[in-house]
Amino acid sequence: MPLLRILPFLICLTSFAQINIIIEDESKTGFLLGVNGYVQNTERVSLLMIKGLDTVPTQLLVELQPRVYFTKIIDLHEKGNYKYVVTTNSRDELQLRYRGTLSKIPEGILAMEVQRVLAMEQKEPIITASVKSDQAEVVPQVSSPTPAPVIPTKEIVHTKKVDSIATAKPKPVVIKIDTAQNQNKVVAIKPASKPKDTVVIKVNPFDAFITDLSKTEFEFEKLQKSEAYAKNHNFTLEELKQVFNILSYDNSRLTLVRSVKGSFKDVSQMKVLAEELDYEISKAQLEEILES
Repeated sequence: MPLLRILPFLICLTSFAQINIIIEDESKTGFLLGVNGYVQNTERVSLLMIKGLDTVPTQLLVELQPRVYFTKIIDLHEKGNYKYVVTTNSRDELQLRYRGTLSKIPEGILAMEVQRVLAMEQKEPIITASVKSDQAEVVPQVSSPTPAPVIPTKEIVHTKKVDSIATAKPKPVVIKIDTAQNQNKVVAIKPASKPKDTVVIKVNPFDAFITDLSKTEFEFEKLQKSEAYAKNHNFTLEELKQVFNILSYDNSRLTLVRSVKGSFKDVSQMKVLAEELDYEISKAQLEEILES
């Protein structure tokens, strides 16, 4: 009897701890979803709701095409309907963006309880990170070899298309100099070093900032770091959108707009940031800030 009395309480507590996620593919091409290594949907959809996730770190695997997928770990602790969208950033990289919680479930959505039956088998991906699906590979920038000294004679230009980093070792190029004082002399030009030895890694200040910002736990620290970065660097609209995506609250986003709007020549361009705000009242406040 005591067990029967507390059973309804345990069921209620378990229900409260459950979490629902909604994923939408903005490109409408459709996706397959894996949760903690298990298949959820066997047919591609562009809008899917998974119910009954636990309040523990959960790995999502979003497959857009065979061998084209990326993963994301979410860690949610409160009951709610959390929405994410599959989209691209300013560098055409695929990513799963958090859009907030929904009080009303969209009509026509495919909803299902979290599945833990069929294991999700994945072959080695063509794309292992957040890269646009129509790109087969990412090729780092390769610096050009040091040019040979200028020789006062007829210019000879040799060009060769480089298809990938792993190119065959070029043969030495021999140029005969036709000047009077250097007649019959031969100059041997050493082949350029292998591209892998001349890979240039450029550090982008914004990339370093956004990586650090995404690891910051508290909202007030995120805002402080964003305002500090803005003192030395002017945000572009696309960069501001990325920062808005990391900030959790509209109040923080609007505070940042007040801080950086002076760096924009045409403040009216910032109206597009309304798309990144969660509430209509926040969008109205954005217009007031930009017009003031």
